[in-house]
Amino acid sequence: PLAWIDPAAAAWADKAIVRPDQGPWNQLERAPLWRTGPSLSMYAGTGMLSSADGTVAAGPAFTIQGGFYLNQHIGIMGDIMFGWRNNEENGIAFESRYMLELQAMPLQLGILHAGGYVGGGWAYRAEDQVRNRDGNDGTSALTAGAMLQLDINTRLALTARAGIVKAHDERMGDFLFGLSVY
Repeated sequence: PLAWIDPAAAAWADKAIVRPDQGPWNQLERAPLWRTGPSLSMYAGTGMLSSADGTVAAGPAFTIQGGFYLNQHIGIMGDIMFGWRNNEENGIAFESRYMLELQAMPLQLGILHAGGYVGGGWAYRAEDQVRNRDGNDGTSALTAGAMLQLDINTRLALTARAGIVKAHDERMGDFLFGLSVY
């Protein structure tokens, strides 16, 4: 029976089988997602990216974040984003952003969490085959959006993000999905 297991028996055993009728004990639920401390996230999806000719169109986008959650709900993250697409001249418009983000995840319903983010930093665009323009540009960037998380276990969550970015005098959007590690 479970009650007979002492430290010596536990050290000797390689495995144990506990039957439901060998109680009494309190069966515990899974521990909740615990964000406090260091954090790393990786996302992939679609970003709306601007071109030097003023058009905004979708292309693949990837984001890597690293930072620290001060408590269960508030985090400060550094953000690096890369995205690209074809421009009107069939050249490549490459976008990179380097941001600092404040994240808040105050809402929770079971394993589903919701919140948002705001941030600022710099955006750089490198573009080839642009007619009568210089395709290279660097500007300040501002971002804001919403986040949904589905916790997998105590330290992992699937995360979906949808946000708006203001850079290069254009408004762009990002729709990303990935994994967050806490």
